[in-house]
Amino acid sequence: LHGKKTPKFSRHNYLFNSLIRCGECGGLITWEKQKKYIYGHCNKFKPCSQKKYFHDDVIEKQLLEKVEEIQPKSQALITWVIKALKESHKDESLYHNSVVEELNNNLATINNKLNKIYEDKLDEIISKDKYLELRDKYEADEKEALETLSKHKVANIKYYDYGLLVLDVIKNSKEILSDKEKPNDLKREYYKKIFSEITVLDSEIKVEYDKAFKFIAEFSSKVENICEDNNFTFEPSINLLDKTKTGTLLPVCSELLGSWDDVGTFYRKN
Repeated sequence: LHGKKTPKFSRHNYLFNSLIRCGECGGLITWEKQKKYIYGHCNKFKPCSQKKYFHDDVIEKQLLEKVEEIQPKSQALITWVIKALKESHKDESLYHNSVVEELNNNLATINNKLNKIYEDKLDEIISKDKYLELRDKYEADEKEALETLSKHKVANIKYYDYGLLVLDVIKNSKEILSDKEKPNDLKREYYKKIFSEITVLDSEIKVEYDKAFKFIAEFSSKVENICEDNNFTFEPSINLLDKTKTGTLLPVCSELLGSWDDVGTFYRKN
């Protein structure tokens, strides 16, 4: 045993590690370095006919073209996004405050019920068994209300964080992702935020944008065409705000941000 060292394993920090899947079998693309070049290929953990190796530069070039589609072609798009976020914030704030008030009222009612059964037990109006039954019920109701209140407050913070993230990505992602000096970890996080799925088949990529960026990508070209008319003052003609509330944690919000469920999914994914 003397003279032997424990083998050390290092995980290469390739840009697209755990980021891209095979378009045929859905398996992760494995990356490896051959001489000074980095190549990707299907890991073939599932039956798959894909045998081709592809250069990471080829994939990166295609992804940057997809990122270009969410980049503002003019200040008008940034102004529109900021306006949409502000409008969403107004409705969200009103909804959040109303839900918090309702939950706090429920908690106050439950506390009054607990006080009442305690006094009833002292006055022997109710039996010990009845007191314990009601106490357990009200405490369970209280616990549920507190958990809902806590989840709502956490979701509220994440909703704001996501709005700021959307603006940051459309303003800065192209510059960061195109910079060879930026660390791969940072670039990978930007790709994860922009795309909900990236697949490759025969060296050609296919992407699914995250909900907010899909909307921006589709709308960006329309804004560009509108802004070519120098006499046109840009104002979005569509109504971004969905006035329907369909759940405890589902606020009125813009199409740009989605619902609380969308935001929760985003954060769980990232």
